Amino acid sequence: EGEKEAPSKVSRAEELAEARRKAQAEAKEKRAADEAAREAARKEAEERQAAQIAELRKEAKDIYKVDDKAIDQLSEGFIGLASPASDEVGAMLHQLQEAQMQLVQLLAQEDRKVMTLPNMAEVAQALSHVPHYTQKLLEMRGEMNDISNRVKNMRKRAARVYTKKQQEDNSVAQTRQANLEEQRKQHEDAAKQQQQPQ
Repeated sequence: EGEKEAPSKVSRAEELAEARRKAQAEAKEKRAADEAAREAARKEAEERQAAQIAELRKEAKDIYKVDDKAIDQLSEGFIGLASPASDEVGAMLHQLQEAQMQLVQLLAQEDRKVMTLPNMAEVAQALSHVPHYTQKLLEMRGEMNDISNRVKNMRKRAARVYTKKQQEDNSVAQTRQANLEEQRKQHEDAAKQQQQPQ
C-alpha cells in the first residue's frame, strides 16, 4: 500500500506542476495577445491621426491658395504706392549728401588755411568755427535718421492701406456676385411660374 501511495503522490505533484505550467503559458500567451492588440490599436490611432492631419493640411493649402496674378498685382500696387515717397526721400538724401560734401570741402580749406597761418590768433579763430560745423553735421545726421524713420512708417502705412483696399474690393466683388446670383435665381423662379399652366 505504501508503494502504491507514493507513485500516486508523485503523479499528482506532476499533474499540478503541469497544470501550473499550462496556466503560466496561457497567461503569457494572453499577455502577448493583449500587447499585440494594444499595439495594433495604437498604430491604427496614429494612422487615423496622420490621415486627419494630411486632410487638414490639404484643406488649409486650398483655402490659402493665392493666384500668381494676384501677387503680381499686389506687388505692382505696393510699388506704385511706395515709389513716390521713396523718390522724394532719395532726393532729400542726395541734397543732404551734397551739403555734407560742401562742409567737408570747407573744412579742408580751413585746415589748409590753418597750416599756412603765421600766428596762432588766426589759428584759434579758425578753430572756433569747428564746433559750429560739427553741430551742423550732427543736425544733418539727425535729419537723415528722421527721414529714414518716416520712410519706414510711410511704407508700412502704404502696405496697410493697400491691403485694406484689396479686402474692401474683394468684399464688394463678393457681395455683387451674391446679388447677381440672387437676381438670376429670382428671374428663373419667375420664368418657371409663368411657364406653369394656370
